[in-house]
Amino acid sequence: MLGVLEDVPIVKLIAYYLPAWLWAKYGLEHPGGPTCRGQVDLIPHELDPDALRETAKRIPVELVEELAWFGNAEEIANRLKPYAEAGAEHVVLGDVTGTTYAPEETMRVLGTQLPRLCELVHAL
Repeated sequence: MLGVLEDVPIVKLIAYYLPAWLWAKYGLEHPGGPTCRGQVDLIPHELDPDALRETAKRIPVELVEELAWFGNAEEIANRLKPYAEAGAEHVVLGDVTGTTYAPEETMRVLGTQLPRLCELVHAL
């Protein structure tokens, strides 16, 4: 699943929602400047599309995963395991599969991965 970030680098632009201090942690300057607070400071339609495409190529997967986890059911369940072991009883996950795949592919991926994720999470 992480391959989608390399195959479709535009997906990495979700990192724009993160604050500048987090970008700095990865040695990058936020395109919104060093004081950018992320989503609250961005006006998406004012961003230059060509600059966005170039920025996407430089964004590391690790920065993206500061905001969102990517992976199959097993990978996501493994990321949730430490929380379950620490006593968490409830989690709320937001799925963004539809932002990276065509509608038909989204339904295929969700149809196989979501039931499996439910099984794995219930077993934690």
